[in-house]
Amino acid sequence: MNHHTKFFHRLLSLFCAGSVICSSVAAPLRTVFAEDIPSATSSSELSTTPSPSPTPTPAQDATPTPTATPTPTTEPTPSEMVTPTATPTPSLTGTPAPTATPSVTPSTNNTNQAMPTVETSPQPTPTPTPTPQATQASPTPSPTPAPSKPNTTPQPPPLTLDSQSSAPSGTLSTNKSDYSPNETVVIKADNLAPNTAYTIIIHSDDPPPVTKQDAVTSNAEGKITYVYQLDGITRLTYTVTLLSTSGAVVATTSFTDPASKPDLTISKSNDTSDSVTKGNSFNWTLTISNGGSAKADFSNNATIATDDLPTSGATYGTVTVSTAGGVTGTTSCSISTNTLTCTGGSGGNKASIPASGSITVTIPVTTTATGTLTNPRSGGSCSVDPNGDVSESNENNNSCSSNSVTVNADTTAPSAPGTPSTTTPTTNTKPTWTWTAATDNVGIDHYIFYWGTSAGSETNNSGSLSSSTLSFTHSIALADGTWYGKAKAFDAAGNNTASGNGSVLVDTTAPTTTDNIDGNWHNSDVTVTLTCTDNVGGSGCAATYHTTDGSTPTTSSSTTNPFTITTEGTYTVKYFSKDTVGNTESVKTAANQVKIDKTAPTTPTASPPAGDYSSDQSVTLSSSDASSGVASIYTPLTQVCNFCEGTT
Repeated sequence: MNHHTKFFHRLLSLFCAGSVICSSVAAPLRTVFAEDIPSATSSSELSTTPSPSPTPTPAQDATPTPTATPTPTTEPTPSEMVTPTATPTPSLTGTPAPTATPSVTPSTNNTNQAMPTVETSPQPTPTPTPTPQATQASPTPSPTPAPSKPNTTPQPPPLTLDSQSSAPSGTLSTNKSDYSPNETVVIKADNLAPNTAYTIIIHSDDPPPVTKQDAVTSNAEGKITYVYQLDGITRLTYTVTLLSTSGAVVATTSFTDPASKPDLTISKSNDTSDSVTKGNSFNWTLTISNGGSAKADFSNNATIATDDLPTSGATYGTVTVSTAGGVTGTTSCSISTNTLTCTGGSGGNKASIPASGSITVTIPVTTTATGTLTNPRSGGSCSVDPNGDVSESNENNNSCSSNSVTVNADTTAPSAPGTPSTTTPTTNTKPTWTWTAATDNVGIDHYIFYWGTSAGSETNNSGSLSSSTLSFTHSIALADGTWYGKAKAFDAAGNNTASGNGSVLVDTTAPTTTDNIDGNWHNSDVTVTLTCTDNVGGSGCAATYHTTDGSTPTTSSSTTNPFTITTEGTYTVKYFSKDTVGNTESVKTAANQVKIDKTAPTTPTASPPAGDYSSDQSVTLSSSDASSGVASIYTPLTQVCNFCEGTT
């Protein structure tokens, strides 16, 4: 007999309890129902197999006697035990009765347990006079009502609707109301008697039916936590029942396991903690997820998601897409007129998001004005599967919440660029300056280079240079002398910071060299000094090159200065100088020669030679010198007179 038939019999029996006409019908029905309980096997998952109904017993008299007791069978069928909703809840006038739900007396083993018997609670009468009960054999009402059964009527073991006592109050709950076929269900019981044994039954009638029965014990706080692993088969509804050891229903609950469907959601976030300085960039990220139990298959070229972005205060970069969790097909996202649209592919590239799969869309945003950027924009939307292309278990969670970013004014100046430098000193009148980059909380917008003949001068400037330009080359020649240059970094808000001052010495003039050669003859060593003088403000002399033999000097010639000539002779000195930047003087020839004569002239001779002469003689003295020549002859004159008279 199925649950609906039994339910009908119970109602009819209850209705006829006080009627003479119906009593003759109710008794056989109760007898038949009491024995119409299917046998069970020891398996935890069984289908109901009814046993043959026994022959109805005669009606009972006023003396309380138990109703027909079925022959003991094996453990009751689990599906019979865990369908409390299939049995109506009788009530007694004036005395509350427990819900007429089948109760299970947990057994200590899985064999030879008597099949539970279900009966309705007796209907009390207003007076203590018992109400007669109709016999099965009588088709017409009995003329004399029989007294009703007192409340002390014994209950048939082992499963009864316990109308004599109430089980302790308790509650059952699950950690979720809906599960996927392979999930784990966490069941919690509260408000129970501490340290007390109970039986928990988890059952579903959906094909294939399943029943799980287990003995559990509450802890000292009157709580039980029970974990049940679903078997992967989809069943619409499960019922959980907690029974006391007397078979009373303590608490019930239920959960669902619907047919597998995808459930698409979309969320939005930013990577700037909801605040950014004007000119800075950030990313908006959309995450499309499938939280359902089946994959979401999009049709050809279906719209996967849309997002209406702010129309002012920002510009948008190239959108990037990444996937996780086994997403297949293609997803292409682009922005047109400030609206993001993500579209799937076609054919073998149709987009498919499996359960637990996700698509991440990253939108680069550059702020251009202060204020608040709200996504989606006013009157706009952000949603996944906006056209309802995919059938989902929940069609009401496809929109993403709004996300806002506050854009603040930039009042922070950049750091100072590095001090500009160039080759110095130099002969290059159009030098190139370089410096290291500055940094800024938003970003460097541009640089300006300034130069002049005094430190810090801003007399001349380069004009705006791009943020990536870290050098400047003069286009107009600089005059000889020292020049100063500095770079200044600007951000988009106009905040700026200057570098230190660099300098360069421009020198395009060769030095000048002079000598100390006097052109005289010397009878000893002669020291020659060559003096190099650079132009005023020049780079300075580096070296002076010379020769003493009249040949043209080169940079390989002697640079000794001063130098000494020790050998007698006549020397022609040529020389030139070079400054530190390479300006080279033209070769010069000393105006005078170096002359050295260390050899004395020959001994002078007289003509006529010495002798006695009777007349006056003119004497000529002569001498010679191979180098400098005879400058003068000095000789004493001695008069020798023999027999001379007068004065000579």
